[in-house]
Amino acid sequence: MSRTAKLRPFEEYIDTEPGFNSVVISGRIAHGAFVVKALGTQFVLETAEVGEDQWGSFAIVNECDVPFTNEFRLLLEADEEETMLKIFIPGEDGTWRGTKRAFTVWFNSSGTKDGKGSSLRGSENPKPVPVN
Repeated sequence: MSRTAKLRPFEEYIDTEPGFNSVVISGRIAHGAFVVKALGTQFVLETAEVGEDQWGSFAIVNECDVPFTNEFRLLLEADEEETMLKIFIPGEDGTWRGTKRAFTVWFNSSGTKDGKGSSLRGSENPKPVPVN
C-alpha cells in the first residue's frame, strides 16, 4: 500500500536559467481533490480526503509516479517528516535519477510548502521549459 501525504494549497516560482522565465508550480483543492498545475498542464492527484484544521485547508493524497505531459512525469513521495513533489523528464532508467530536467517542491509533515523549490538541469542541453 502506498503512503499518503498532507498537502496544502501552494504556489511556487522556480528560477530556471538566465534568460528564461520562472516555472510556476501550484496546487489547489477543487471539487474534493488536490490539483497540481505546471508547464501549462494540470493533474488531479488521487485524493483520499480533504479537510480543514487550524492552519487552513488540506488534502490527503496518495503517493504517485505518473505521466504529466508528453515529456514530463509527476512524482510524489512521502515519509513521516516530508513530502517531495517532483516534475521531471525521466533519465535513461525511466526514473528521476539521471534526469535531464527536474523541478522540485518540498512540504513538511503538516502539508505546508517548506523552503524554496529547485530546478535541476542535466548535462544534455534539454529544450527550454515552456512558460506557464
